[in-house]
Amino acid sequence: MARKKTPSAKPHPVEWALGVASGLLVAILIAIVGYEAATNSRSPPDFVVSRLAPTDAIPKGQVRFKITNIADTTAAAVLVRGEWRRPDGITETAETTLDYVPANSSGEGALIFSADPAAGDLSVRAAGYADP
Repeated sequence: MARKKTPSAKPHPVEWALGVASGLLVAILIAIVGYEAATNSRSPPDFVVSRLAPTDAIPKGQVRFKITNIADTTAAAVLVRGEWRRPDGITETAETTLDYVPANSSGEGALIFSADPAAGDLSVRAAGYADP
């Protein structure tokens, strides 16, 4: 007659090691989330807009730009406006909306004018955003 194995009352050392490792991992994750919540400033988005160098592939009248959000807060529906003061004194405005610009990230887009804005004074800036 074969003997039946009886389960050991003590857990195996591997079970203890995995339990301790899992507990430490959970504690570390809770500490990281708590630290982020305590130190993350909810400052509003802060944009830096720069024009990209024109290339032959870009049609005349198009101005490419890069917008960078240097804050820790994401912005939605970011409105970028360009104003071109032509040599004849007329001001032309072009606008575009980017769906979102994540925190500490950047996006690119283009403004389209009726003619090449190389002549005259062109300014490109962020004109507004919405909280996501």
